[in-house]
Amino acid sequence: VAWCVGTCASCFATEVQFGHAGAQARGDMETAAAKNKAMKEAGFHVPDSFDKLPEMIAKVYAQLVEEGVVVETPEGETPQVPMDYTWAKKLGMVRKPANFISSIADDRGEELKYCGVTISEVFSQEMGIGGVLSLLWFRR
Repeated sequence: VAWCVGTCASCFATEVQFGHAGAQARGDMETAAAKNKAMKEAGFHVPDSFDKLPEMIAKVYAQLVEEGVVVETPEGETPQVPMDYTWAKKLGMVRKPANFISSIADDRGEELKYCGVTISEVFSQEMGIGGVLSLLWFRR
């Protein structure tokens, strides 16, 4: 089944350029209509118009099935896609288990904390090595 697009070009009074490659018919033999005619003469299944393309595909497919060229097989079951963890967590269906908790660090929740200070605060306040050590060792 084939169809060369651009048959509507004949509806315009001037030459029309189609496609990203700038295809333009520079003579009657290069038009979409001429190409569709040539394909039909060569044995392609070419509909009379673009809007008949789905019918042509269905007709050729049914013919191939009837002739045994195409053997239909039932589709397998579609596997169930697992739910996204973040979505399931928001719905309260799952929870992230606590990984590590001590008197100075807590990684429960969305962000790691050192003595109650989030890791993003450590960076945004530019605490540096001394500030981090004070949080960890001296529980500041």
